[in-house]
Amino acid sequence: MSAALVLAVMANTALADTSPIVRLDNPAAVAVALRQEGFRSQLTKDDRNRPVIETGIGGIYFSVKFYGCSDGRDCFGLLLTAWFDVENGVALDVLNRWNSDAYIGRAYSNAQCDPVIDHYIFVDRKREVSHFIEEIEFWGEALADFRDAVFEADETPNRVATCGGDDVL
Repeated sequence: MSAALVLAVMANTALADTSPIVRLDNPAAVAVALRQEGFRSQLTKDDRNRPVIETGIGGIYFSVKFYGCSDGRDCFGLLLTAWFDVENGVALDVLNRWNSDAYIGRAYSNAQCDPVIDHYIFVDRKREVSHFIEEIEFWGEALADFRDAVFEADETPNRVATCGGDDVL
């Protein structure tokens, strides 16, 4: 290995060693990291006693739910989820189009036919905060695009959304 390459590797290693780290398997640490980066972040529990962070980006509320935890720690995954209240529900073709085109965010409708989008993140025991926040920002861009797609479709004349399919009058 050349001396220049060795120095470059050492410099990158030194930079990586000084970058702030967040343990994504620890919900409290994730909540703190979000707060430190300027996000609203409230750590609560869901109805199954799983840790959940309530937060938002770009004016859109979303939750971060942790899975596979042991005593609220050592979690193996987290799920980012947002939902939108749409007066007439969401049409199936809107969700199908989103799912076929998007690479971040799985879309579906809930029991009230409202659109839901989520994104699963496998947990790294240690991840640089900047990389985690970058993923949250990509998620925020996907949320804004999804919101626009859903509400643009909701304004289509004569569209009736049903949970099982679409009817156009």
